[in-house]
Amino acid sequence: MVNPFKSFRVRHSSIFPELWKPYGMIKDLSEITPTLNTMALLQKRKQELISEYQVHETDTGSADLQVAMLTDRITQLSTHLQTNKKDYSSRRGLLRMIGRRKRLLSYIQKQDAGRYRALITRLGIRG
Repeated sequence: MVNPFKSFRVRHSSIFPELWKPYGMIKDLSEITPTLNTMALLQKRKQELISEYQVHETDTGSADLQVAMLTDRITQLSTHLQTNKKDYSSRRGLLRMIGRRKRLLSYIQKQDAGRYRALITRLGIRG
């Protein structure tokens, strides 16, 4: 039986040589994560967004903060999709995130129009 992953290892081992270490040599994922293009928000970036957009000091999930996190993920995913045009599952996820952000922005606009305008100008979305 032919190993279908053999050709992948040969072609891509020069791109990610850290991934081909034996399992015992990798202590944690921090050794290889700088080379990988992750689409999820990293903890450090998430903390920066929380400190920048939180409404009060213990806020971790207000609508403003959720919109800011979704906007950051949407921009990351948009750049990913510009290089990977056939990644249809990520495109579907992007459309779901855009819809969710749209619903949250609609909620914020109904609650307080001034807060809505301030948020969209701060995030640089909408015209």
